[in-house]
Amino acid sequence: LGVYRQEFYQFLEQISKHLWAITSMEYAVSLAGLAYITDADCTQVAYNGNYLYAAVKPTTGGSFEMGLYSENTCIESDTTGAAVDDYIDTSDMYLGSKDDGTTDADTVAELYVYWQSAQESTLTDVNEIFDPFKYCTLCMDYPTYQDGYFIGDTGTDDDDMINQCWKFYSHDTEVCESDCMAIANAQGNIVEITMDGTTYGTSWAGSNGGGSAGVGRNFGSSDEDNMQKIKANAFLVGNGI
Repeated sequence: LGVYRQEFYQFLEQISKHLWAITSMEYAVSLAGLAYITDADCTQVAYNGNYLYAAVKPTTGGSFEMGLYSENTCIESDTTGAAVDDYIDTSDMYLGSKDDGTTDADTVAELYVYWQSAQESTLTDVNEIFDPFKYCTLCMDYPTYQDGYFIGDTGTDDDDMINQCWKFYSHDTEVCESDCMAIANAQGNIVEITMDGTTYGTSWAGSNGGGSAGVGRNFGSSDEDNMQKIKANAFLVGNGI
């Protein structure tokens, strides 16, 4: 059992493309967020005597927002007090190449409200819909969509199901070794895990401590969400023994 990292845009895109219907709020919000952040690592957005760059900025708990930076690797934060939303463009709603134009007008209008609300620098709506995916989940085959539409009749035929773990692994995924783990630990975005004798991250609500492959854990649960996290992480630890 290894630890892997996935390119950020791909992580969001693979969820949005395959788990939600084209008429759902989640689908509109996720595509709006992807259009807003773009797939660029660091983009020049202004030059007013000083260069200004924009990129996704990690925040605590695995959340993210857009940030402004003073150099072209987007490491040094801008200190001029410039407002992010003044430099990042919003876009018209585009629900993907498979949108056949048959969605009724009322639904389109509702989706457009979701789209507009999602395109702002804190990415509050985008973070909310991706919250359930910020911890390890079981490697299961899911009924699947392709760009908002079921694959096949219902997305549940044997040849149509998609295993999300495989989907992530097959798209821009790399092994996360000690230097990678140290960066993630500094960002404060990972749950506690011990690798090669070094512990990274922090424990999440509902656990009594950290974990490592082959080591048992004692868990407590306070609600249904924590129980799902327990099941998922127990599954991963058990398969690493």
